[in-house]
Amino acid sequence: MIIILHGDHQVESRNRLLELKSQASELNKEIITLDGALIELTDLIQSLEATSIFNEQKLVIVENLLSNLRTGTKRDGIIGYLIKAPWVIPDTDRGNDKVDLILWEKGSVGRQIMKLKKQKLVSVEEFKMPQVIFSFVDNLKPHNVLELLNSFHKTI
Repeated sequence: MIIILHGDHQVESRNRLLELKSQASELNKEIITLDGALIELTDLIQSLEATSIFNEQKLVIVENLLSNLRTGTKRDGIIGYLIKAPWVIPDTDRGNDKVDLILWEKGSVGRQIMKLKKQKLVSVEEFKMPQVIFSFVDNLKPHNVLELLNSFHKTI
């Protein structure tokens, strides 16, 4: 399973990532965290496909992979590998996959994930900033006290 967490609301997306990490640790999964700015395709393949000595399930987390991929062969190679998802092997005893992958992005990724979104093994969770905050900022103008107070109370 591939889970993509992205959006402008970094606090909420980070909390979701921490929630998924704690669930994985409760299930005694091996947790591997990689930096998307430094990762190569071979690192990703090794992290996802290498078997553990104790044959336990794994959770691989890659932070800011999609936002750091530029156009070119590196990007095409990694996206192509993620689309094929050769590491997904169902664990019939437990009813889930042996390896899960979480891609956490600090912002919205938009078009970069369109190819991945179409896959059945991919779950995309987008975290947007509440629109109430923007209406509060829009009401910051002179002689607008009543509307400003109303939007302030909605924001809280």
